[in-house]
Amino acid sequence: MKDMVKFLTYFILLVPCFLMFNEGTGWWLNLLGVAYFFCLIAVAMGNEDTLKKWLNAIERYEDKLNGR
Repeated sequence: MKDMVKFLTYFILLVPCFLMFNEGTGWWLNLLGVAYFFCLIAVAMGNEDTLKKWLNAIERYEDKLNGR
């Protein structure tokens, strides 16, 4: 269940980034997608320590699954 929640959270965060690949007639959705993408990057850079902790935890979990 925990993995499903993480997947849905990532999905909700990243789906608006696909607006930059909009093939429609309006250019404003492309601009909105790019702006949202850069905002996500800014948030990630601001929370670098937290992201490092998460990535280390993920690596430890993968090592545990692989029997290392």
